[in-house]
Amino acid sequence: MNHDKCEAFFSDKSHRFHELWGELGWVARHPDKDGACWGDRGWKFFDDAWWGRDCERNWYSGNSGDLGKVFGGPFQAWVWPHFSENAPALLGFDESIDWYCTSHGGSGQHAAACVMANVNILSLYGDRIPYNICRNFEWQVRVHTEHILRHARARRD
Repeated sequence: MNHDKCEAFFSDKSHRFHELWGELGWVARHPDKDGACWGDRGWKFFDDAWWGRDCERNWYSGNSGDLGKVFGGPFQAWVWPHFSENAPALLGFDESIDWYCTSHGGSGQHAAACVMANVNILSLYGDRIPYNICRNFEWQVRVHTEHILRHARARRD
């Protein structure tokens, strides 16, 4: 995927790419009758994602305990479990994520196991911040931006 392909997919209103961006996760969108997960914000959604305007949300919202609370999450020292050091992002399907986290010291439920393994995953449940491709995209932009900034700081220092 590159910029030109992405723009071509978005420009072609009949392309299946438009089915991914539904308001509900795991449900194919019918572009002629269903709204997109960005609502009526259009390209503003992508601009906000690029500039990280929603990066501070709890990407573990809806999980059990303090991990899933509005102001909770694994970056808060008062939450158990929480990250003990810099936590790289882990992307994949739930089954492979679970395998990785449990084989690297994590135990318990999906999100908690990964936090214990000190890897950062996207784990949204419930209606507060519902999972869909928009949330997935925002999270991936966030973790890639952090990765780039971390390497830039390391080179500078």
